[in-house]
Amino acid sequence: METKFSNMAMLEELGEIGKTADGGVTRFSFSDNDVKARERIFMWMKELGMTIREDEAGNIIARYGSGEGPAIALGSHIDSVPNGGIFDGPLGVVLAVNTLRALIEDNVEFNNPLEIIVFSDEEGARFGGGLFGSKVMTGTLEEDALSRKDKEGISAYDALKAYGYEPDNLSKARRYPEDFKAYIEVHIEQAKVLEDIDYPVGIVSGIAGIVRFDAELFGKADHAGATPMNLRQDALLGAAKAIIAAEDIANRAGETTVATVGQIEVKPCAANVIPGYAKFSFDVRDTNITDREWAVMEIKQELQRIAEDLDLDLRITDIISVPPAEINEDLIKLAEDLAIKENIKAHTMVSGAAHDAMNMTLLTDVLMLFVNSRDGVSHCPEEFSSEEHIDEANKLLYHIVKELVTN
Repeated sequence: METKFSNMAMLEELGEIGKTADGGVTRFSFSDNDVKARERIFMWMKELGMTIREDEAGNIIARYGSGEGPAIALGSHIDSVPNGGIFDGPLGVVLAVNTLRALIEDNVEFNNPLEIIVFSDEEGARFGGGLFGSKVMTGTLEEDALSRKDKEGISAYDALKAYGYEPDNLSKARRYPEDFKAYIEVHIEQAKVLEDIDYPVGIVSGIAGIVRFDAELFGKADHAGATPMNLRQDALLGAAKAIIAAEDIANRAGETTVATVGQIEVKPCAANVIPGYAKFSFDVRDTNITDREWAVMEIKQELQRIAEDLDLDLRITDIISVPPAEINEDLIKLAEDLAIKENIKAHTMVSGAAHDAMNMTLLTDVLMLFVNSRDGVSHCPEEFSSEEHIDEANKLLYHIVKELVTN
């Protein structure tokens, strides 16, 4: 695989669109910066002779190769979180483009067409939700998705309309299993597993499913000095006990189970008042659904016990429950075998983060590759993957795609 185009240079070029003062990027889908980034992507795709279209949801779908048969699809996204990094999302798009470029330069004969899909609004940073484009493509979009509004009060529906898309006809963007032979996505790791073992590339064996729910504890707000300890109904104390319990439960549930409390709201929220109300979030993930469901059940039972012990009322509100996504075992084996053959250090691992690949498992066989991410940081200007590691991932992607498009 030889190409004169630098992955890093192309990532930096995209990173100039929506660049922030901190050196990060803010580029929401259905914005002027999004349009500029799309124009840059279109230019690269047209140089390769791809046929390009945008569907009703704003997904970019570019195709190379003759015939109407099932395609090998490579995908990712170009939208960002506020003041995010330049690698999360665009890395997968750039590597897809340069993989096709190298295949063309090497005169590889395509027996299957190749598609590059740039999904819209993967991050969900503007309207919430995330994975918008792939949810539309797979027919799994939430009923309220188009009515969600950004901080300026603009709805997702209106934003789509303003940029020429068709929110009234999203069903036309549906794709079906017969459209695809496989889907492959490359992404930065967003953790430190690869860095800790000094491997450039990860081969994802499964994507964790997410359960989110909120817990509310109702106690009694009292004076912090005048109320004896044995007469208190401290909602925040209950929340603290539940947070500690959740960590213990996750550690006991399974090797890949994780549980996080990332939001907490306390009322009255005064230094001299015992909190009478606490609301806090739970995010529980695992690639093993049995271990995950056990952890969720145990956390909810522990919440009940804590509420009873502290004389608190409890309300639990379920938010989402997404099943784990299975990665195709044959594609994993293919990637592992090619990594060995091409002398690429690749580690097989799970993904704790959600990606468009999760939704694409509803349509076709899926494979994900990770790239070593420095310090595991993501969604910030400090996000970084080295050119050496990126190029190793591109090399592995090239050989995987070459195998798939020629057979």
